[in-house]
Amino acid sequence: MIGMFWIVLTGLQFVAVAGLVKYIGTALPPVESAFLRYAFGLIFVIPAFRSVIEARLLRRDVMIFTLRGAAHGFGVVMWFYAMTQISIAEVTAMNYLTPVLTTVGAALFLRERLSGPRIAAIAGALLGALMILRGVNLNEGSEPEDMVSIRLWVDAHRIISLQKRQLRAVLDLSLIHISEPTR
Repeated sequence: MIGMFWIVLTGLQFVAVAGLVKYIGTALPPVESAFLRYAFGLIFVIPAFRSVIEARLLRRDVMIFTLRGAAHGFGVVMWFYAMTQISIAEVTAMNYLTPVLTTVGAALFLRERLSGPRIAAIAGALLGALMILRGVNLNEGSEPEDMVSIRLWVDAHRIISLQKRQLRAVLDLSLIHISEPTR
């Protein structure tokens, strides 16, 4: 029961951070938002400092942790900037992709093996993300956030699209030449 409490509390904190960053928007620069996030997070990490000091880490380990921390800090600043530019729905959808992209990265860079069901789950998650994370509408006379519907029939030899008006996305795709695989 106590575990569920911590899970719910953590989820509420993630929602609060995203909501605050979106609410404050560009009034507070992303670097300052990230600093405040780390400052509040430091309160929860301070009890672990004694264990880290007693561990007597090698210089190499300290360098690796420092590089990882710098990369994470840069990522958080970019994430906070992105949250001011896109909708909360898109932020949430991208956040749910984290475990999927981590799994793909582990397979590519750490050579971890993926089972058939896991590959199917990853494909389903990426397909769902494509449905939610739509592109910007660049058609003339349209607002950037207007959604566009495209109906496609795709098989091994052709792609057929039916449309009522010219769509820039379809035009861009038609300019890409798909070559036959070399044997």
